[in-house]
Amino acid sequence: METRKLETPGTLEQIDLQVEESKTLPSTEEMLSVLQEDPTRCLSWL
Repeated sequence: METRKLETPGTLEQIDLQVEESKTLPSTEEMLSVLQEDPTRCLSWL
């Protein structure tokens, strides 16, 4: 399983979709970068 690199905040939506579709949380790196960009978004995943 490879880790994806986050390019821009635009990937936040992609991560959202991934979480909704797969019902799994993003990788740690994704989580951290999303926390920096938009902390409230992580709460919606829990």
